[in-house]
Order: sequence, then C-alpha cells, then structure tokens
Amino acid sequence: MTQPLSYSINGQVVQPQAFYAAACHPLRHVVVEACAGAGKTWMLVARIVRALLLGTAPQNILAITFTNKAAAEMRGRVDELMAAWATMSDAALTDELLARGLSLHDITPDVLVRARGMHASVLAGR
Repeated sequence: MTQPLSYSINGQVVQPQAFYAAACHPLRHVVVEACAGAGKTWMLVARIVRALLLGTAPQNILAITFTNKAAAEMRGRVDELMAAWATMSDAALTDELLARGLSLHDITPDVLVRARGMHASVLAGR
C-alpha cells in the first residue's frame, strides 16, 4: 500500500493548496525535500514565472541545477508555460495561476494581461 502524499510547512501538515501557495511564492525562502518525480522542477518553474509576473527582470533570476541538460529543460519549461499562457482563456489562465499558489483575490484583470504578455516581454529582452 502506498502512503498518501504529505505536505508540510515548518513541520505542520497542510493541504496541497496551502503548500503550493507558500512554496511557489517567489518572495519566500523555501527548502523543498522530495523524491525524484515529485514535482520539484514544476515548483521551481512556478517560482520563476511568479517572479516574472511580479516584475522581476529575467536577468535577475538565478536557478542552479546539477547539469546543463536540467538547466535546458527548466528553461524550456518556463518558455513553454509562458507561451501557453499567452493564448489561454481567462478561465484556463486563472486555473494555471491558482495551481501555482495565487489566490482568486490576487488574480485581477491586470494580472491576467501581465501573464499573457510575459512571453513576448521576455523574448524581446533576449
């Protein structure tokens, strides 16, 4: 029998939504411990796109990986996610942002516009 997934913050078990709200917030310092395939890269990509959403310049974001292959995969995931966001409906984009720890209160029309424009903005800055 497999154990259910457990999410905790400072030793307290929390619901997944609360965990992702904390772990994906780019202004928080976090340590995430998880086995292979648990979603650590997904979470790091979420933190990167949330930092971009807050207005952080891409050249001010540093993510360290163990291999060039992992770095390229992460860069590709960020690029693919921003490209997908550029054409999503409001409902789909809201779901994407909720999954990455934003609250409904945080997701304003301005945030949706900013999320849709991030890909073009980052590409223009390359």
